[in-house]
This record gives sequence, C-alpha cells and structure tokens, in this order.
Amino acid sequence: MASPAASSYRRTSLRSLSTVIVLMVPLLTMTKIIPLARAANDAKYSSEVKLLDYFRDFDVHVPPVDSASDLKNLLINITIKPNEIFGLTVDEHQDLWIDLLLCLYWNSSAFTWLPSDFGNITYISWKKNHIWTPQFTSGTHLFLGADDMKPSRGKMLVMIRWDGLTEWCPQVRLVLSCKEQANGFDSFPADQLKCVSDISSIDTIHSGQYANIHNFTYSKHDFRRMGDLFGNSGYRLQYMRTETTNHPPDHTDGVALHSQLVAGCSSS
Repeated sequence: MASPAASSYRRTSLRSLSTVIVLMVPLLTMTKIIPLARAANDAKYSSEVKLLDYFRDFDVHVPPVDSASDLKNLLINITIKPNEIFGLTVDEHQDLWIDLLLCLYWNSSAFTWLPSDFGNITYISWKKNHIWTPQFTSGTHLFLGADDMKPSRGKMLVMIRWDGLTEWCPQVRLVLSCKEQANGFDSFPADQLKCVSDISSIDTIHSGQYANIHNFTYSKHDFRRMGDLFGNSGYRLQYMRTETTNHPPDHTDGVALHSQLVAGCSSS
C-alpha cells in the first residue's frame, strides 16, 4: 500500500502533467491560427485597396448615378433619431438650437459591386471630401459642423453598401424658430410655443434631386430623453412631428420637397 506522501506526490505530478498538456495544446494551435489570421487580414486589406481604387475614378462633384433617369430619381432621405440629439439651448430671439447628427441616405446606382469580386466585402467607408455628398444650401436654419461643436460627435465618414445604399451622418446645428401659439405675438417666454425649422436645405441644382424627411417613431425612453433636453431649457416637450409639402422646383426638372421639423412645447 502506497504511503500518503507517495500518493500526494503522484497526484501532484499528474496535475502538473495535465497542466502542461492543456497549456501546450492552445500554443500549438495558435502557431497555426496566427499565420491564417494574418493571411486573411492581408487579403481583406488588399480587397479594400482594390475597391477604394475603383471609387477613385468618380468625380466628387458629380452625383454617383449611372444614367439621367437615375439622377431624376435621386432621393435624399433624412432621418433624425432621438438618441442622436445631444444638445439644446434657447436664445433671446425665441429660437431653439439643437445639436444633432442628421443622417442622410440615398442610393448611388454607380457605387455598386459584387462582394465576391472584392473578398466578400459588403460595406466600405470613405472620407466625405473624397466622395459626392448632398450640399446644404440654406444657411439660415441648418449649420453644418458649427465651430463650437465637438468634431468627435460627427460621423464624417460616408458608409457605402455593395448595392449602392449610402449613409452620411454629419453633425449639424438646427435652428427651430418658436412663436407663441395662443395669439401669434412674438413674446417670449410664452405658455405654449410652436417651433418650426426648415430642414430641406439640400442642393437641388442637379436635376430631380430632392429631400424627404422620415416621420419620427418614438419609444417612451426616447420621448423622455427629448423631454429632458427641453426641460433643461425651461420648456416641456408636448409633441414632435414632421410636415412636408410639395413646392414647384427652382431651376430643376424634378420636385422640391419642403420639409419641416415641428415641436410643440409649454412652459414647465
């Protein structure tokens, strides 16, 4: 019969052996995985470079469409999400100033590729100044990248999907002009205000291009967060909605869509 000391020694030796085996298996495996991972990364990088070279042939001043019919159907979709609104202030002129990310989406019919030809890449990011993006022209209601904003909040890269769907979310400052609802006087503060901003300030110089703002869909959490922003300015948010009307286009063959962001608020 083995002594307790010998049994203890054997158990310790077995534990040591099992530890060596368990530790060595991952090390041996990693020596095979690391070269494969490096090769995969190299292949992905090579495919991205190839794809970016493909995009460099396009003029940044020309909408990325294949034909005149595609140009007439070029629609800029605008989306404002509550979780992308990060600042709100009120000035002495009855205006609400909102800092937010204004997400724009459009279909670039010329910016399409087969993922199988480019290492199965389905998305690519591109610097804003290297690719065509819609131009803001208003200068009265919407300001692109105000000087005192933190640049890190803006998504200045343009995201392109393999089927042409393009997303750009610039950081903007949107001005909502507020008027007293009860009697139309311009007194401020008032019990109830209707705050309106025209956000269809998208350049329509290219034939047919126009803007469309999506309707808001709020969860209770979203609306509560928006209400907190208004509350810090001394007002309570009652509702937010969008209003769109068609207007004859100026110097274009398409349809100009007039979009407004409307907020109703009351003194808190």
